[in-house]
Amino acid sequence: MGARVEDGRDPAGADAVQTVDYGGAAAAPTVVADAGYEFTGWDKPFDHVTCDLTVTAQYAKDIIEPTAPLGPVQTTEPPKTPEPTVAATESVPEETIPEAPALPVTGEDPLDWMLAVGILALAVGAILLFARRNGKNI
Repeated sequence: MGARVEDGRDPAGADAVQTVDYGGAAAAPTVVADAGYEFTGWDKPFDHVTCDLTVTAQYAKDIIEPTAPLGPVQTTEPPKTPEPTVAATESVPEETIPEAPALPVTGEDPLDWMLAVGILALAVGAILLFARRNGKNI
């Protein structure tokens, strides 16, 4: 069995490929992370190798915490915004509120149209049925 353990920088290195007995463990190489990165572990376990395996080192970018400024810090307060003024409201008696004008009645009802189309469809169907029974193809 072969176990290839890569540190992410020199996968063709002399110690990168190890021969391991079936079920054996591969030895982890010494990992040195580049500046600004931290070694976080391996992408898969290699303590019980049962087939050819490539294991890769995982890194994470260092998080740099902000530091306090060296000199005195001048703080400026944001300009104060004036408080919004609310006008007093006066209630209006309901009888003084005019009603909206009613829409004019056109006399059209959607049900009338649907009824007319349905009757027309029945009439056409009856004519076609009558013609077919009498041997005429329309």
